[in-house]
Amino acid sequence: MEKIDLSFLKTDIDKRILQIVRKSNRIFELNLKKDLERRMEMTKINNKKSVTNIIVAVSAVALITMMSLILFAGCGGTNPVGTWTLDRVVVDGTTYRADDENKGDYASAFENEIVLNEDETGTVKLDADDATEATWAQTDNVITITADEQELQFTLNGTELIYDTDDGNTKYFYVKKSS
Repeated sequence: MEKIDLSFLKTDIDKRILQIVRKSNRIFELNLKKDLERRMEMTKINNKKSVTNIIVAVSAVALITMMSLILFAGCGGTNPVGTWTLDRVVVDGTTYRADDENKGDYASAFENEIVLNEDETGTVKLDADDATEATWAQTDNVITITADEQELQFTLNGTELIYDTDDGNTKYFYVKKSS
């Protein structure tokens, strides 16, 4: 039998296989590129969702804070109208409270009561005396009460009405009992 030279076939087959491999690689590269583009797009979408979630969370916190401030203001934070009773006295750093057994020299002071009416009138009762008619005015957080031709200035601090004596050593803290 005669031997046939198949070297040319082998070369053609090799070339054909090389073409198939190259085409297969191009298809793989295109699919890989499309997959990477899809993943990058999903990452962008997820990043946008994350930013949106952060914005929503910050907005929610801001809204809750604002609602709390509104609620606090509605609970008497800036409205002095109502009945105020002495809660504590601070003298040179020593605090005497209304519910303490030993109130020191300030026992009778805990019977103090200030009533501020809507029409800027009211009464002041000090040390178990009869209540004295009064008028009052508010400028920002300062409440000026006038009774028996004497003016007293109080500071409205949240839910407390504070009277600071002239010498600065004694402070009287009143809390609102009713509106």
